[in-house]
Amino acid sequence: MGYPITLGNDTFELLNPNELGFKHSSFGDLNLGGRDGARSVVPNVELVTTNPSKLEKCPSTHENNPSNDCVKIFQIAVLRGQYAAQSGARSAIITAIDRAKNSDNFSGAIDAAKQLETYFLDCSRLFAEVEAYARYLRTKQWGLEDKKRCCYSNSQLDDARGDAGSLKNQAWQDALEMGETVKQIQALQAAVNDSTLSDLEVEQVRAETNYQIARTNQRIAQEGFVSSQLSLKEGAGKVVYVVMALVAAFLVYRFVIRK
Repeated sequence: MGYPITLGNDTFELLNPNELGFKHSSFGDLNLGGRDGARSVVPNVELVTTNPSKLEKCPSTHENNPSNDCVKIFQIAVLRGQYAAQSGARSAIITAIDRAKNSDNFSGAIDAAKQLETYFLDCSRLFAEVEAYARYLRTKQWGLEDKKRCCYSNSQLDDARGDAGSLKNQAWQDALEMGETVKQIQALQAAVNDSTLSDLEVEQVRAETNYQIARTNQRIAQEGFVSSQLSLKEGAGKVVYVVMALVAAFLVYRFVIRK
């Protein structure tokens, strides 16, 4: 089931972060220390417990192992691609919010903007949990406590933690942008309804609101482009590695084995 955001008669379906989280692990409260302060401060969570606490359930795909949260770590790379692919849908919601604002449907625009802000907060929470889980598993020693770390290598856990942390920061900044957008549309609504303001003063507030919405939309569009380019770069890198491996194998055969 998706994550619906509605504005008037339009409904937009996004990935549902509340259905993509962990089933057998619990986490602490989301630390919201910078939400109203420094924009550089991003939320974090800490892993509280896993059930069972000893993760002797890997590989998670083995038929004799019960369902567990190990696979969630490895799936973050796929989730990153899915989340990036929906940047267009998120941008479409902001465009709809802008249209509603231009029609002086302030209540609808504000409600939809708040829905999108909550969505970004939920996504940030999900990515923070993946980051925390990967960080916890990384404390277990490779080669000695493999089952306690879901049998993942150091590089796999580092990649997962990096992907999750990057997505967490991105969603958090988007939530902040949407919070500012809500405030700006509310300011415009107040200005339009304030009979003491001149038309020029109202238009100045409208211009500021237009700028805020355009900035938010541009940010989300850029995120989708950058993520897609990173995916292409990673894919190209893998192709290069395969070609290099084939060349190396040929050289070994040609100059070593064939002799």
